[in-house]
Amino acid sequence: MIYFVQGEVTRRIKIGFTKRFIHSRLGALQIGSPDKLIFLGARPGDEKTEYKLHQQFKESHSHGEWFHETEELLSYISFSCINDMELAHSVDSLVSDGAELFENLLKLSHEEINNLYMANIVKKLDGHGR
Repeated sequence: MIYFVQGEVTRRIKIGFTKRFIHSRLGALQIGSPDKLIFLGARPGDEKTEYKLHQQFKESHSHGEWFHETEELLSYISFSCINDMELAHSVDSLVSDGAELFENLLKLSHEEINNLYMANIVKKLDGHGR
């Protein structure tokens, strides 16, 4: 999953990738950061997606995986990401299972996504019980 976190004081935005829950990754990042980190959004993706995003926003690169806050980057996060950490995991699961397309999920309400996620879990459990 690709995630975006921002330093509260520095306003720099990290574009990162994790296979873990975002809570765990954000907690690990926070331990090493003197700045309070704020979750901005997440979307399905892998290391290749992360690299492409780093290239896409290279004009605003600060250091490492950190980027200066720009309208372009904030707009991308706003329109291309899920801004709820819990919901982001449901979306990532639905997309990685091939149950739904990410672009379709962006158009749905939180409740609709949660219903699809629960239906997908039931479907997977039914498939394993046979």
